[in-house]
Amino acid sequence: MDDRGYLIFHDKRSSDFGMWVNLDNAHPHSNRNITLTDIPGRSGNLLQDNNGSRSNAQLQIKVDIELPERFNDFYDLEDAIVDWLDGDDYSYLGFSWKPGFLYHAVVVTFPEFTPNLSTVPEQEQATLTFECEPWKYVTQSIKWQPLPKSQKIVNDYKITYPDWHIVGTGDFSLNVAGFPYLINGLDGEIYIDGQTAQAYAGDGTDLSSSVQWANNDAPCLLTGDNVVALTVGDGATLTKAEWKPKYRRVM
Repeated sequence: MDDRGYLIFHDKRSSDFGMWVNLDNAHPHSNRNITLTDIPGRSGNLLQDNNGSRSNAQLQIKVDIELPERFNDFYDLEDAIVDWLDGDDYSYLGFSWKPGFLYHAVVVTFPEFTPNLSTVPEQEQATLTFECEPWKYVTQSIKWQPLPKSQKIVNDYKITYPDWHIVGTGDFSLNVAGFPYLINGLDGEIYIDGQTAQAYAGDGTDLSSSVQWANNDAPCLLTGDNVVALTVGDGATLTKAEWKPKYRRVM
């Protein structure tokens, strides 16, 4: 097995920039946000898990960089790498040797590039630092796929909040894990962001007034068995129903 690989970020491979990842990088994990409170007269601290929330984790990746022929020098290459890494929101981050899972990450601090003059003059080294959400997502589950028709879904991972996309007209009821979520007066299409519980049209128009959430939150898949069913109301027309399950495990 080669001791190098590449990463995928913003839909580009690091190898496109002559960048190769050392496979001996550390694998950090996110921590649960637990508050420990010492109560006089009580043995052991009182635990408060803050609604099960977790903190981000910082992923540092050591890389070797070789100058591709399409760049005049390392100055041009470094500029291109910074442009590639730059972003104002989380994006999916994957690795060639672990294609089954993706991180959700953003680069906050750009790398410093160090010439490797003593050993390989045509090579630089750097450390990429990614600020990662506390989850790793199953790669195939972040892609749009047809919504199952009234069937049991088994979630082998942690509780997750899928994204939804429904096209049609009229009223619909989305039942997930025993909870009804109503979509009223649809005229076209609606996207539902599971993470933010926001509903919007394809052009970005806010459709929050068209939905009624059970428990004031977006639909979620619990760990284990879930039943997902979309009911079409009287006189309504369904053109398309799809979702991104976004199965995830703790980073």
